[in-house]
Amino acid sequence: MDREVANLKIKDVIDYKINNDKPLFYHIGRDKSVAELVAYLTKNKIQACPVIEEISDEGIVDDIDGEIGWEEIARNIVNILNDPVSKHMKKPNHTMFDSESLLKTNRVIRKKRIFYIQNKDKKYYATIIPDDLLSFYTEIVEPFSYLRAIETIVKEILIKYDVKMPEEPKPTIFDYNKAFFNRDFFSKLPYNLPRKPLAKNFTDIIDIRNGFFHHRVKEIDIKLLKDTWVELKAILNEVHKK
Repeated sequence: MDREVANLKIKDVIDYKINNDKPLFYHIGRDKSVAELVAYLTKNKIQACPVIEEISDEGIVDDIDGEIGWEEIARNIVNILNDPVSKHMKKPNHTMFDSESLLKTNRVIRKKRIFYIQNKDKKYYATIIPDDLLSFYTEIVEPFSYLRAIETIVKEILIKYDVKMPEEPKPTIFDYNKAFFNRDFFSKLPYNLPRKPLAKNFTDIIDIRNGFFHHRVKEIDIKLLKDTWVELKAILNEVHKK
């Protein structure tokens, strides 16, 4: 696993939500009615949310009073629609700090309805639900892993053939692309398909990479990344056999 992926924090998911205009902090006031809760859960397609007293203009909350969702109200919902949510909430026990490792907590997050996130000052400012993780891994971690893997394979193949790259300035992905798809070099590779289609795919991937790391891409062609990775991996495997 890439070191960058292993070092991801809860804060990275929060930043992803902010950058992609996703709802940051699901919550409901303790004096709101169960009927209002039902409308809120339905509108946002969530299973539960924290109950709070008040929230600052900056979207910060000092304490979470409780947690409530479909599980707490479903059995008797018709008879409690006018009750305040505080009457049916349960004790809050799903707090996490945004500095915690995503790798160590992602399984727990996937199994629970919602987590309320604290910053370093122990103030609540966000929530995370399983769907947030799914979106984050699909849109960020998976393409990131493929992009890194593709770049690493190309570098490894060049090293195997003793291709010298300039040390200063540090080579960029453009330099590796130019060296790898150089006609003379590419003809030495154990690859029997035309060079141009793979070269075009790699150029497209560079565009994806640049947009990805500058937060300019909303949708990424995962199939292109995966197919190119598979193809390059096959070349590398053949190179290692030599």
